[in-house]
Amino acid sequence: MTQRQKHTTAGDELEVMLTTPEGIISNRAPELLNAIRGTPMERWVVREALDSQLEVITDPHPTITGLYNDLAFKLQALEELCAPYGIVPVPASEMGAGRGILNKKLKRLELYDRIIGIGEAKRLMKFSGTHTNHGWPTN
Repeated sequence: MTQRQKHTTAGDELEVMLTTPEGIISNRAPELLNAIRGTPMERWVVREALDSQLEVITDPHPTITGLYNDLAFKLQALEELCAPYGIVPVPASEMGAGRGILNKKLKRLELYDRIIGIGEAKRLMKFSGTHTNHGWPTN
């Protein structure tokens, strides 16, 4: 039996675009993911829709301070990982640059095409976002 949650919690998923310091989109997510394979970082830096995107996932936290500290630590670690590759993770979307390559391992694209229309999914994949997941006490 699982223990009941006693506090409301929130965890974030922050998608970042990988660019050069000059702001040019860089499709190096597969290299970065390969570099962290088998490390604890692999649990909270994950693949996204484009090879120029990554997502940073926090743990659930009952306070804003806890969530902030977790996200700040993980973003700093991601920046340090990216530096030797000459890239910078930025919380921005491609915004029509057209340089992001679709992740070939993305299984949900066909499903998205059925739900929102052929071609629309590919267009929407170019946008990065922040998602917050909430947990509430059961009573």
